[in-house]
Amino acid sequence: MTVAQLKVLATEYGLTLTQTTKANIIAEILELLYPSSLSALALGELELTPEFASGTTAYTAATTNAKDKLSVTTTDPDAEVTVKLGSTEIDAGTDGKYEITWAEGSNSVTVKVENGKSGEVTTTYTLTVTAS
Repeated sequence: MTVAQLKVLATEYGLTLTQTTKANIIAEILELLYPSSLSALALGELELTPEFASGTTAYTAATTNAKDKLSVTTTDPDAEVTVKLGSTEIDAGTDGKYEITWAEGSNSVTVKVENGKSGEVTTTYTLTVTAS
């Protein structure tokens, strides 16, 4: 397929492309059609509100725990995940989970999912956890 044919195909599917080379156009089409997101999100034994759904990006929870472990599963096996508590990045432990230590009151956790093909952040999830 030529670059022109790829652009016509993208237009037929309602996609607006910004790339100009064949490889970049293919990566962009894949990203637009199949954005990286989460297929699972759990925060220890805490109940998320609303219940997790891949297309829902904002959640709340309450805890009396000092710490909880966040686990995520991406829809794209090549996706990269970045987890932050406020502005502080949290690294995954050897078990692949992110241990979060709560401050008293409201805590904001962001989970950014970066597309493994394009390197672009395609989905950001926000969890607001109230610790008491």
